[in-house]
Amino acid sequence: MTRFFVLGWMVSGCSGQPEELPMPAPPEVTLGEGGSALVEQAASRLNIDMYGWISEVALEPGAYERMIATDREGWKAFEEHRYESAADVFADPKARARAEWNLALMHEDLARLAGYTNESFFAEWDARTSFPNDSTAAVVAALASFCAESGSLAGWASRTKMGSPGFEMAQAISRGRAPWDVEGTDVFSRRMALHRKTRISGDYRPLMESGTKPLVVERTTMYERVMYDPCLHRTLADHWYNRAAASLGGKDWKAVSVLISAGLTGRIFAPWLTATDLATELRVTTQAGSLGARSPS
Repeated sequence: MTRFFVLGWMVSGCSGQPEELPMPAPPEVTLGEGGSALVEQAASRLNIDMYGWISEVALEPGAYERMIATDREGWKAFEEHRYESAADVFADPKARARAEWNLALMHEDLARLAGYTNESFFAEWDARTSFPNDSTAAVVAALASFCAESGSLAGWASRTKMGSPGFEMAQAISRGRAPWDVEGTDVFSRRMALHRKTRISGDYRPLMESGTKPLVVERTTMYERVMYDPCLHRTLADHWYNRAAASLGGKDWKAVSVLISAGLTGRIFAPWLTATDLATELRVTTQAGSLGARSPS
């Protein structure tokens, strides 16, 4: 009982109330006519320059609304990550390039990840049991190495067997030729013909459809070896980079520099927050996928 009494006495303010100190008066600032609005505009612009499109959408929602009003269907698809649909319906070539750029980056990432996976898979398979004599695994490994732009291209090509499907292609790419430039009649040449068609005509849909089907199926008495096209995402990445460059009036992925002066259209939802970020990184980076990763903002 005593403990509760003492606690209540302490909480009730046994030490008394602290002395209230007078608050200092705010400094007097005299603004001319319209001065308050100018200060607010300057503050908004400072935040936009510092934090980019995120602040711009928050501080100037009217600018965002005006942008999407010009092509509402395209921007809706873009916001929902339906980039192919957005690329098909955007009327503004700079907006269309944004959708094409995102598709290029997605396939670039998938091509790189497929390269890491294939190199690890084929290396471990070879180390454990070596490739079976009746398998074209070394050809698929060579293709994977070429299209990932890493790995043991020459090593895998040297493992292919003379006279087997894909042998001539593997030898050709080990000497610097792209697999889609090598013509033939075997299963590898037929698939690479779809890559060649995509790269020449821009018709990528047959290649996309082929990607759902195995490149090679090798049947044994006990199981099937199923291997897919390791170059699918490399060609699709190159295709969308070319499309984006064409929409921006350039020749390669660095045509993205046009977006520096494209206003909110060139920045909204981009990894670069401000036009200054994009300009800065274009001066130092050699990889399209890293734009925005080290932005000053």
